[in-house]
Formats: sequence, structure tokens, C-alpha cells
Amino acid sequence: MPDPFPSETLREIADRARVALGADQALVLPLAGGEPLPPGPEGGPSLSAPIRIDGDPVAALIVSRDPGGAPFGEESALLSTVCELAAHAIAACRRADLRTEQLTLVQAVASAVGAATSVDEAFRMAATAVFDHTRSSGVTATMVDRAAGEQVVTVD
Repeated sequence: MPDPFPSETLREIADRARVALGADQALVLPLAGGEPLPPGPEGGPSLSAPIRIDGDPVAALIVSRDPGGAPFGEESALLSTVCELAAHAIAACRRADLRTEQLTLVQAVASAVGAATSVDEAFRMAATAVFDHTRSSGVTATMVDRAAGEQVVTVD
């Protein structure tokens, strides 16, 4: 399963937000389902906004200035735009990670099947490869030979 919040992506989002909003610090914090936005740090002025993917808040972007720093003014309107862009970046990373994971599984199954010396062995090896490369607690595969009226089940 892909990392839902690639740390390098979060650091990049935070850094770009800090620069775009003229903040001294910025942080992206992943949110668990239904979790409220965390408050900004104490001391200087701060802003926080949710990063939403498909309407669900998945992270909070928090920017702040050092104590005595100027309050955020017009920059606060830019925060929602930065959050929208951040959502696209996180979603793109998730899709890329998922695609990589899928290709790894396909390669493992192809390698296993390619090494088989019979259809039955290919069947068992494919099921084993799926089990080994997923987080499934079990894999069941069924091969049906209609002509012989037989059914073979492989469980891993």
C-alpha cells in the first residue's frame, strides 16, 4: 500500500507555502478522519487551513510568523489556493505510488508464472505471488476445467 503522505512531498508543500505566504514557518500535518484542524503555534500570527482530497480533509497546512511578526492580511486568501494545489500534489503522489505497486505485483506474477512447468504450477505460483506482494491475509484462486468437470482451488 502506498504511503498516504510521502514526507518529501509534505516538506516541499510546506516550504513553498512558507515562501508564498511570507511566513517564517510552515508545516503540513496529516489528519485522521474527522480530526479537527490543529491550532497554530503560540507566539506569532498563524493561519491554518485544511488540505482536502475529494472533499475530505486529509491534512492541515499551518503557516506562522515569529513573535512580533506582522499579522497575515491578504496572504490569508492565498492559503486556500495553496491548499488546493497541495491536494493535487498529494493525490498525484498517491496515484504514482499505487501505479508502481500495481506494476510490481504484475511483474511478480509474470515472473512466477513464467517459471512454471505446468498450468497447475503456474496457477499456484500466481496465487502465491499475489499473496506475497499484497497485504491480503489470504488468497484463494479457483481453476475450473469444464470439460473434465473438475475444479481446483489454491489457497495461500
